[in-house]
Amino acid sequence: MNIFRRETIGEFTVITLDIQSIDAGNSQSAGKLVLSAMSGNGRNIVDLGALRYFDVAGFATILRWAGGGPQQAEVRFCSRAGTIWALFELLRARAVVPLYRNREEAMASFGRTERRTAAVIPLREEQEETIPEQRIA
Repeated sequence: MNIFRRETIGEFTVITLDIQSIDAGNSQSAGKLVLSAMSGNGRNIVDLGALRYFDVAGFATILRWAGGGPQQAEVRFCSRAGTIWALFELLRARAVVPLYRNREEAMASFGRTERRTAAVIPLREEQEETIPEQRIA
């Protein structure tokens, strides 16, 4: 079984996943293959297609895809699966990863200026003292 299918639709590179899960067992290989399939200068849509589950390693892979890899490609995601939408909501992932119901919505989103990027900002030890305490009422 293939991990994904790649097609070009106009100016878009569409990568459709053919696997049902991304987990610790396949996240590294799937991650590298999808990143290499992305068009660096173009607009990429990752259709999560058959995907129904991802674990922490799988989510890290999705975040790497969202960052566009070394070429920092523009990427949008789409999925019709309710389980994927539920996982994104649970993780509050839609704050950094654009997710749409279908390819058409994802394609249309490139006309808008809403590019979100996933970035990790390390917290240095000396910064810990400057973070104010928050009280929960």
